[in-house]
Amino acid sequence: MIQRIQSLFSGTAKPIVQTRTFEPAKPYMSIRKIPAKDELSSPRAVIVYRMRFADVSKAQDAVEGIVGENGTVEISANQNMIVINLEENALEAVKDSLLALDQPQPQVLVEAQIVEVQLERGEARDMNLSYTQKDATTGHTNTYGIGMSSPGQKFTDSNGSAGQVNFFPIDTGSKDGDNSNLNIMLKWLATSSDAKILASPNIIADLNSEATMKTGEEIPYNEAAVTNTAVTNNFKFKKTGINLRIRPLLINEDTVRLEIQPEINLLLRYDEFPQTGSSTPVKVPVVSIRNISTILTAADGEVIMMGGLYSSERSERLRRVPYLGELPLIGDLFTGKDLTIYDKQLLFFMKIHILPSPYSVLTDPEANASTLRSLGETLRGSPILFREKEKPKYTAEQDFFPAFRSWWFGPEEARPDGLKEPAAPEGAPAPDGKSPAEDPAK
Repeated sequence: MIQRIQSLFSGTAKPIVQTRTFEPAKPYMSIRKIPAKDELSSPRAVIVYRMRFADVSKAQDAVEGIVGENGTVEISANQNMIVINLEENALEAVKDSLLALDQPQPQVLVEAQIVEVQLERGEARDMNLSYTQKDATTGHTNTYGIGMSSPGQKFTDSNGSAGQVNFFPIDTGSKDGDNSNLNIMLKWLATSSDAKILASPNIIADLNSEATMKTGEEIPYNEAAVTNTAVTNNFKFKKTGINLRIRPLLINEDTVRLEIQPEINLLLRYDEFPQTGSSTPVKVPVVSIRNISTILTAADGEVIMMGGLYSSERSERLRRVPYLGELPLIGDLFTGKDLTIYDKQLLFFMKIHILPSPYSVLTDPEANASTLRSLGETLRGSPILFREKEKPKYTAEQDFFPAFRSWWFGPEEARPDGLKEPAAPEGAPAPDGKSPAEDPAK
């Protein structure tokens, strides 16, 4: 898998830097020498210099240290210029220092590949039994029954719904108008979902400059504010999406030290909360927030994997009628179960590029999209990260109606799958091709 990931990031999605030669503009420097006023004073000089690649306010402290106590340093931040008054004997040293400080700085391009794979498998079993009796003489209708469905799940009608089987309704009546109705319904659902969330933000930053990229949307929800006189509804928003923030701290020719903070916010669900003064609950979005904040040193062209936030959840709920659910023959009819297996893997891939030229940097969107798809398939197909599970089975599913099978097939004749091997007709050849009369065992 490591070789597969390395091949995905080797060259195919590499940014294309324009090959135009970068020639820095000539520095603007004005030098004026001031002769000595008398024999006791030293000749002086004034340097006016415009910084091309550095911020003059950040370079001021360094220049003051070079000039020393016998000179003065003033800056013009609007024009990014510095004015130095110093002794003439220090002129050449300060001039060389200014040119050394004002050098073009490379930039850093971060190609981020964010992959999240979510797998969900589930199964649910519910039962509903109802008996309705109508007495035409008194006009009374009595209904008896039991249901094992989860809270919020309903067996709507005798036609059933998705995954629901109506075994039989028994409807009887008499000439005097009495009516009886029996309904038995079984719901057995197998659910599955497979999702890959992919994103490929690219961002460029200068030395000690913070660059941020945000993509996503804001989810609105209603919030009620209760006062002594009225209830006021206010709309608030929760942000979802993918954010990437980088800050290069040190850039060399082949290595870079930078601060990286990738973040992914996803809407999970809506939770309902009671609202004061209203019977309608308030739905509030629940957002999952996953982020990484780190400072690292990486080489030019190096791929860094961060995250590995793997989680596996298994949830099983059992609903059983006391005593009836423990009966050996029909206990499973009074038992309902829900089982959900949820696997999730989140990975951040970062590829670092040092850009020595300030000219335009182009990326290939088709290559990036192809890399992301291949990366998602690579992670999804890993037998270690995501084991190919069979459909979730209930703890007692292999022994479903065990007493009934034993009584119907017999324990010595029941096959492992619970079905009896059909008996051969009388006179039919044995499995080895011999007739029963030729078979020495008989």
